[in-house]
Amino acid sequence: MRGVVPGWSLFLRSSATEMLQTMMKATVDSGTGKSLKGVMTGAKTGTAQWGKAGALQTHAWMIAYNDKYAVASFVEVGDSGGSTAAPLILQLFR
Repeated sequence: MRGVVPGWSLFLRSSATEMLQTMMKATVDSGTGKSLKGVMTGAKTGTAQWGKAGALQTHAWMIAYNDKYAVASFVEVGDSGGSTAAPLILQLFR
């Protein structure tokens, strides 16, 4: 992976990091992170369910990066990463 801090070790093969970057770029190009296109290079969205069976709620999250920054957005009791967390990342960069 390019841009790694000198002295740090990576525990993933370069083929694995390339695969992750390809998938994260696809999230921005045509997936749940497409609202970040032109602002971020890659992203991963998600939800975390919590609560009791039959009454589950979700937290929404997103991680994203570009050539200069890596950011994370977490919204308690949020709908989904793409619809709830992504707009917060956009606010940082617009």
